[in-house]
Amino acid sequence: MLADDLVHALPWYFGMVGFGIWAAILFGLFVLLRRRLRAMAERRREYADEKRRRTSRRPVEDDRSLGPGTDVERW
Repeated sequence: MLADDLVHALPWYFGMVGFGIWAAILFGLFVLLRRRLRAMAERRREYADEKRRRTSRRPVEDDRSLGPGTDVERW
């Protein structure tokens, strides 16, 4: 009974303060989650780019090798 009276006895701005704190916490969680998801996507993108660079079949500019199979002596 005291709890019911307390809620109705408090001024309206106490409820607004509580709502403001709740909204600020939700906004902060949203910002942190968004930053974390962006960081994960960036790491995934960097890993894919690095993997693509490692497995690239383009010849290296200063590569002096003659190509595949040239280490075998021709008769």
